[in-house]
Amino acid sequence: MVQDDLNDFTQGDFERSFESSIVAGRVIIQSNALLEVANEFSDLPPAASIEIKMYPDKAFQLRAETDGSSCEIDVDKSSPALIEYEASTEIASTFQWSLLQHSFQGLHFASESFVRLNAEGYCSIQHMALLGSKRAFIDALLCPDAT
Repeated sequence: MVQDDLNDFTQGDFERSFESSIVAGRVIIQSNALLEVANEFSDLPPAASIEIKMYPDKAFQLRAETDGSSCEIDVDKSSPALIEYEASTEIASTFQWSLLQHSFQGLHFASESFVRLNAEGYCSIQHMALLGSKRAFIDALLCPDAT
């Protein structure tokens, strides 16, 4: 069961709901570059909120503010780490750091990562790992923070 403040979903319902929704922003990025970005937030408390923001003409940003500190990482559209980037509109969504940490665990094994935000602010993160001559995928779907 997946719960947010507005809906209760089974996992299958949640996945189908995300897949049928309008994706407002998407990025395919080299996983080692996304791991470097994630490491910048590693000292945050688990309950900290991280905002993911995607722009049509810039690229994307991860930002956190806690009592006494803040961290903001911008990834430019011209970055060689970006494989593909598209945002139809400016979109921002906030997630608990502990949830993002779990979804980023696959970065250590992956070569590329695919991050999508839908129009409702839900996030899909998919990591592609090469296991010999085969590809494997690690998926995470995140509900936005209710705060």
